[in-house]
Amino acid sequence: MELGANAFVLPDGTVYSGDVDAEITIVDPTSDPSVMPGGYEAVGADGTEGLMESWGAITANFESESGENLQLGQGQIATIRIPLAQGRAAATSPATIPLFYYDDQEGVWREEGAATLVTENGISFYQGTVEHFTTWNADYLYESVDVIGRVVDESGDPVADALVTSQGQDYIGSSSVRTANDGTFHLPVRPNSDVLIAASRNGLSNTTSISVGDTDFELGNDIVLSEAAVSITLTWGENPEDLDTHFFGPENENGSSEFEVYYGNQSVSVNGTLINLDVDDTTSFGPEVTTVPRFPYPGTYRYLVYLFSGSGTIEDSPARVEVSIGGETSVFSPTQAQGTATDWWAVVNFVVDSEFNVTLQPVQEWRDFGANPAQATVSPSALGVMEGNENPAKAQVERKYYAR
Repeated sequence: MELGANAFVLPDGTVYSGDVDAEITIVDPTSDPSVMPGGYEAVGADGTEGLMESWGAITANFESESGENLQLGQGQIATIRIPLAQGRAAATSPATIPLFYYDDQEGVWREEGAATLVTENGISFYQGTVEHFTTWNADYLYESVDVIGRVVDESGDPVADALVTSQGQDYIGSSSVRTANDGTFHLPVRPNSDVLIAASRNGLSNTTSISVGDTDFELGNDIVLSEAAVSITLTWGENPEDLDTHFFGPENENGSSEFEVYYGNQSVSVNGTLINLDVDDTTSFGPEVTTVPRFPYPGTYRYLVYLFSGSGTIEDSPARVEVSIGGETSVFSPTQAQGTATDWWAVVNFVVDSEFNVTLQPVQEWRDFGANPAQATVSPSALGVMEGNENPAKAQVERKYYAR
């Protein structure tokens, strides 16, 4: 950010002189669109209302020595640079793009000005001028199509007032609506896109991945909400491009064998409980959501992340694991993991006692498992490999993309 001399004024409009406490935050919603304040509802310069998709944002806050908020004085401008979001490539990004600021009074984004794409020393950013400080976003409004569907419970009864959200998987954007009394909804999304649809209500949830065209899309099946003891969401950045969920747990009462939920075995039925990995994302960012309706046996359940392919390391990526359990949410980052970084990040354990009380046990360690992190016998069908393979991970690498 570049500022002129005597650019700051105090709340009463007088020019400020003294030390300035500056806080500039880069907002990259690539892996988690919810980090964007206020959602994605926006108003264009001509008053058109709609949804926007983002190429990145920054938040700028300035305070005086005594903690008073500072703003730009009348006639002053600041040059801002918004780093291009990780989910965007400079070669396919627009040369110029509208700027939107977040109106925190109305809870909406408003178009004001424009920015130009600049690349210096291999780093791309949108550069433009602004007349006040807030969160600034490089975005485009789009004409949406509707995803039409219905949310029901496990008995098939409609669920009213369920929250239905979208998250773009090939664009950076999100939207949300509530279901009507009959469980139906119309959810606006970007046309010609891959979208993750999630529905939730009173601790019940479900997700589904769809591809929409340039007209409204009607779901072929209802979204059935089931009670989840635990929901685990993995997101990451552009590189490494493919991180994988691996969820292990006891497959029988004595714990002599384990099940494994991962890309090659996305749904496992254990003691009448279906544990599900909704999507195996192989093209960066995620999310991958693991849903555990209930824990089928007492014992220890383990959640790990594996670097399957791509450049870089898990440690250097903006990977994020969000665990929702008992109405509480915990977030884990690989930057907090202990030890020397490897391809296996052991994130968290769930310890289930004989009364089926669940204790969240953070692990946050790098592990050197080699090919297979299983602690008990895992059947070949669960691993997705033939018996006798010396290195199961090699077999996974050879088959993963060809099987899709």
